[in-house]
Amino acid sequence: MLNSIKANRKTEFMDTAIRVIWSSGKDIPEILTINNEGVSWKELGHSFIAGLTQPRYQKNKEVKENE
Repeated sequence: MLNSIKANRKTEFMDTAIRVIWSSGKDIPEILTINNEGVSWKELGHSFIAGLTQPRYQKNKEVKENE
């Protein structure tokens, strides 16, 4: 995927991204399907890859007791 971004091959990147998303049983995010004129597709690609490599985000649930 990184090579696709570096070589400016958007179609190859999108093919790989869609296969990764579908194989995980998730829906394709709208951000990848709409025409993003104001955002570089390379920035979107790097953000997508960063999201794949990060652990799942979980909110910290702290219960505060009344004094």
